[in-house]
Amino acid sequence: RAFVYGGVRESARAREGDQSSRSGVSSDVWEVNAATGEWRAVKAAVPPRGRAFHTATAIDSRAFLVFGGATAPPKRPRRR
Repeated sequence: RAFVYGGVRESARAREGDQSSRSGVSSDVWEVNAATGEWRAVKAAVPPRGRAFHTATAIDSRAFLVFGGATAPPKRPRRR
């Protein structure tokens, strides 16, 4: 099994090029079972702060370390 944490949440309007639409970073934690392909949302007792562009690695069966990244998505250049 593997855990997936964070990422960028982009609104549908932002994907369509609406620069006024806000996107944000996610604090979601998901567990994926590689054998079955099943995904399960993990409810954290203390949810981590939203983060994207980071790396994570398992420490042991009860913890993982998240390093680097950003707490806000990068700003896109404005179209003129």
